[in-house]
Amino acid sequence: MSYQLFICSIPIGNLDDITLSVTSCLKKVTVIFCEDTRMAKQFLFDHSIWNNQRLIRMDQYKEKESFELFDSLIKECDIAFITDAGSPAISDPGALLVNHARITNVSVKVLGGISALTTFLSGAGVLSNDFYFGGFFPKKEGDIAKALDLIIKSKLVGVWFESPKRILRALLNVSKLYPAIKVVAAKELTKSYELFLRGSVLDVCDQLSKLDTRGEWVFLLDARLIKLDYNQAYMSLAANLKAIGLTSKQVKQLAPLFDLNKNDLYDKFQQL
Repeated sequence: MSYQLFICSIPIGNLDDITLSVTSCLKKVTVIFCEDTRMAKQFLFDHSIWNNQRLIRMDQYKEKESFELFDSLIKECDIAFITDAGSPAISDPGALLVNHARITNVSVKVLGGISALTTFLSGAGVLSNDFYFGGFFPKKEGDIAKALDLIIKSKLVGVWFESPKRILRALLNVSKLYPAIKVVAAKELTKSYELFLRGSVLDVCDQLSKLDTRGEWVFLLDARLIKLDYNQAYMSLAANLKAIGLTSKQVKQLAPLFDLNKNDLYDKFQQL
């Protein structure tokens, strides 16, 4: 007899959001791999489905090293995997386990549910058939600039998760680069006291500065109307190329390597 790995999505806020299929699965399995055993046990108690299941920690640090134990147990019973909240493998552990199961011919069944990403986009009021999801927002200013450059060049809505301690700082860093960019931010999704903030990044930063920011955040930046100002980039590169003694012809040849128009770069070069 072959056994299955069940990947279960856990409510991100309101416990009533759990699906019947997830509840049924967790009642039946005897082994549950989870991101945090203490939180998992409390979750099972809260739903009256605690049945002395064996809980095994498999967080982002233990995912790979847990495979040997998983391989042994899957020969004896079905196994479920849950994270603390949300959907496994979306800024949470789970992807490596699923990949390992598939390459070792273990059947994988995904039991979906509430996702912070799709719940947020449904409530943001921003039409976003195409969007970029970046996981947790970058911390370094250089990485932030690259992320913003990506969505602006692609004319996309960008979506990120952020912690309560960093949400204001993250958006302040964005405001230094693009103070007019439109933002929607939300916390505590699906709970009775969920909160959505909207406006320019400066507006949202002002609102955040007056709030208790505790709770997990998700936010979007609508870059579809932002235009990049390449003038400074052209001038800076032209000056550097001039300093190393390149000719005008060489400057034109190099422009595509920097994703710049060769004639515009040439014109800046000639002004120096």
